[in-house]
Amino acid sequence: MTRFYSPSTRRPSSADDGAWFKSTYSSGSCTCVEVHHGGNRLSLRDSKFVPSDRFHRQPTIEVPAAHWPHFLHEVSGRALPGTNPAVAIRIRLDGSASIRCRTTGTTLWFNALEWRAFARGVIAGEFSLHLAA
Repeated sequence: MTRFYSPSTRRPSSADDGAWFKSTYSSGSCTCVEVHHGGNRLSLRDSKFVPSDRFHRQPTIEVPAAHWPHFLHEVSGRALPGTNPAVAIRIRLDGSASIRCRTTGTTLWFNALEWRAFARGVIAGEFSLHLAA
């Protein structure tokens, strides 16, 4: 069984608990990269997105659990840009970033503070997957 270690509680959460997590390096505001573990997929969303009406859903990007380590390595700088098979990450000169799903084209945009907090959490191991015994 795969478990996701929640950065907000620093303890394992089950794949079906429905919780979204952000890095402990994120500010107290609600603008951050959020992650949800859903079994064999992890989802990313932008917490500052507010649907304009009841017909719009918050955009999310799903990353297969098998590709999650590649994604984390690219975010942390341990892998070359563009080597993650699930999403394309683009870091701009001002430190802001976009994540685009390679299969659906869905794109999420993050400002420099949001991206830096997420990357620091990734480097600290807050979003790592672990196999439960």
